[in-house]
Amino acid sequence: MPGRIGIINIASRRDVFENYVCAVEAAGGNAVELAPSVDADEIRRQADACDAFIFIGGPDFTPSRYGGVMHPSIKTFLDSVMEEYCFALSRTVVFELKKPCLGICLGCQLLNIIHGGTLYEDLHSQVPGAYWHARPEGFPKLETMHRVTFPEGSPLREIFGCEWLCVNSSHHQAVRRLGQGLRIGAVSDDGIVEAVFGPDIERHFMLGLQWHPERLFDKVYGHAKVFELLVEKCR
Repeated sequence: MPGRIGIINIASRRDVFENYVCAVEAAGGNAVELAPSVDADEIRRQADACDAFIFIGGPDFTPSRYGGVMHPSIKTFLDSVMEEYCFALSRTVVFELKKPCLGICLGCQLLNIIHGGTLYEDLHSQVPGAYWHARPEGFPKLETMHRVTFPEGSPLREIFGCEWLCVNSSHHQAVRRLGQGLRIGAVSDDGIVEAVFGPDIERHFMLGLQWHPERLFDKVYGHAKVFELLVEKCR
């Protein structure tokens, strides 16, 4: 049976969420849409019912979640119910059940925060020399692309079969202080952390990517591999 991949639907548009569904199904998995809940029993039921999880991209988290401060660039937040749900489910999946999980963009930041890490509230004003990591303004179908390099010891070298990769970029926040136990999986040429992974990824697959492979998996060679690996880990 195909692995059941639970995906939290925090996307503002249906077509955005469907990108993740298509990527999972193309990899041979069974995408399961998860509805946000504040009920602890329902959250545990969802966590038990799926074999693996994808924490997807979306609006910013409240800075108080990671000891940050408000910044003028923070214009959209997850609503409080959705945010609480994301943190409750991710902690259950990661710390209690240790099920395979993939964090994408905001999901990568979520993995860092629950491990005690922090974020830059706004890369472009807080990191001198940082690239423009957001999507082109006014051109929603275009991608901002740049290179990321996989340091020695990064599992992404084996996953992608190379030492660097061209990725898309759609964010204005990123990992600042790395969460406890996490390691850096990829870095952009301007020094921004672009991927994190857990201390024992072979036994507990936990990977966070700051880019959006769900928008590239069927267009750019290599980006489907993370979804294929997640489905494989379900078995």
